[in-house]
Formats: sequence, structure tokens, C-alpha cells
Amino acid sequence: MMYQRWGDNRSYKTAFNAWEAYKAYRRGMTVYCNCPKTRCILNFPHEHLSPFDVDFGQRELYNCCIITDQTESAGLDSRTSSAARTREAGYFAGQAKKAGVEWWYDSLRHKRLDITVRQFSDWYIHHIRYPPLLKVWYDKDGKYHDWPPAQYVKLGVIHRDSTGSPKWWTYYRPFLEKLHKLYNTEVQIRPSNQAEPNIPLLHKALIAP
Repeated sequence: MMYQRWGDNRSYKTAFNAWEAYKAYRRGMTVYCNCPKTRCILNFPHEHLSPFDVDFGQRELYNCCIITDQTESAGLDSRTSSAARTREAGYFAGQAKKAGVEWWYDSLRHKRLDITVRQFSDWYIHHIRYPPLLKVWYDKDGKYHDWPPAQYVKLGVIHRDSTGSPKWWTYYRPFLEKLHKLYNTEVQIRPSNQAEPNIPLLHKALIAP
């Protein structure tokens, strides 16, 4: 199954993806995540996989959980839909469900995500943070702060074939704080800090007729 989350910064999209990944890990599934080269997103055992990987579209994965954080910055921006890498990811998405793959991905805006992957989503999850984020800063010790602190997050969930309205769930601060131990809140995703390219496959692609 494929799940798309979208919402503003600090609306706990990564937190809930980490929670789902942790549950998959506890069920014995291999978890993959698009961690930057210097720091991991998840705080439990996982492997690294990013749409920026040269062989992402060709990977044959079964019965696993994939987390793609900040998907539009991880190679699946709607503005690069004609790129070969993005097309390959779309082909991968079309086969993933048949292979028992759970793929959770998020973006700041629904339409920033590549349209092919977006249309394959089974569930759409909209995150709304209360109160809205107004300011972010780091203190002299490098500790992150956001203001005002989130008091609760509402999640609107709807299936792609539904003809009704989303169903809404509310999660309050005590529960949200428990999620922090599953992931690193300060990791940033950019195209430049994704996984190192697979050099042998890249060389093969360059010399192929």
C-alpha cells in the first residue's frame, strides 16, 4: 500500500511515518529510509534507500516498509517528472503494492509530488498543526526550538476511491512528544545530501549503448 502525507513544516509528518516504520520493524519487516549522508532520520535499525539512488527504480523489494521524507526534495519533485529517475520511480510505484511493500512518503504540498507517484497513492493524509508554526530558532547550545509549541495535530485521512469527506483524528502533545524518540527532528533533506550514488551501476549506465 502507498500512503501520502502532506502539510506544513513541523506538522509531525516525519514523526508519524517513523511511527509506522517502527511498527513495521517490530513486525519483522525491513525498513528503508532516505537518510542524508551524514545523519540518520530514524533511531532504530533500518537500511538506506532514496529515489535519488541510481538503481532505485530497478530494485526488487518485497514485504518491506519504505519511508521517503520530504519527497519533493528526494528526487520526486513534480517539476522533474520528465527526468528518467522520476519515471523509474513511477514504474516502481506501480509494482510496489504487488510485492507487499508499504511506502510512506510526505511533502509540504500535495501537488509538489510527482503526479505518477501521487496518483498511485492509496491513502491521502493531511496534517494540520495547532497552533500554526510562527518562529524557529536555535539557542547558543544548538538546541532547536519552535514557537508556539504544537499542542495537537489533526490528521485528515481519506482513501483515493472515497466519495465522502476525510475522517479526522486528533493527537495531543503528550502523545506527540513520545514520537520524538523514534526520529531526529532536525535532519534536513536536500538533493545534495542524499545517499551516495551507486558507482558501478552509474558507470554501467554511462557506457551502455
